[in-house]
Amino acid sequence: MGKYQLPSVKQGLICDDVLSSLRAAILDRTYQPGEHLIETELARQFGTSRGPVRDAIKELAQEGLVVIQAHKGAVVASFSAQDILEISELRILVEGHATRLASQNATAEDLGLLQAKYDEMQSLADAGDLKRLVEKDIEFHREVCRLAGNSRLLKLWSSLASQIRLFLVLFDQVYFTPQYIVETHRPILDAMYRRDHAAAEEEIKRHLAEAAETIVQGMRSAEQAPPEQETRSTAVGQAR
Repeated sequence: MGKYQLPSVKQGLICDDVLSSLRAAILDRTYQPGEHLIETELARQFGTSRGPVRDAIKELAQEGLVVIQAHKGAVVASFSAQDILEISELRILVEGHATRLASQNATAEDLGLLQAKYDEMQSLADAGDLKRLVEKDIEFHREVCRLAGNSRLLKLWSSLASQIRLFLVLFDQVYFTPQYIVETHRPILDAMYRRDHAAAEEEIKRHLAEAAETIVQGMRSAEQAPPEQETRSTAVGQAR
């Protein structure tokens, strides 16, 4: 389903080039959750040795985009209901505190930049461009963490960024409308403008918790449905 095209690789390709290309292909769903990543085939496509491919796969496993299974090799990660809950719990802890700090530390100019990201999200929602909306959604949350002024907190969030992006790519179009995605960010921004630190923290926690609950309930309902009644949500984490 994905549209990302693996580049024609020149001699001397380094691991970082393979890594960025493979990451983009996974996030674009060229490689579907559960799909095997075969080193020899990838090396052939990239026109490089297996070394850079192997190193890239190891790094993607650290990012949570790939799972290395005994006797099976590397497969693209998929998310269970428990995975959703765990990722969301971490986001609530990290982003809740980050939003409180950001509402205290952000300058008027900082909030203007965050407003601009929100406005871009609204424009993309109006245009029905969900793919770019997902990217702007991630940028909004990253910017909030940056405005917290705590470099280690931002680094911690960044370590989850690839999983968060795949999470949004897989689930946003299944469970949420573009307008809903945008509207859930408005109360967060409004509280930050008011410098209401507690409210800003609670709003982002509510946003993340409600999204996780909706997805988990949808996944569990799909699992319980008879095969002939399965909805599109059954295909989450599988090829679509």
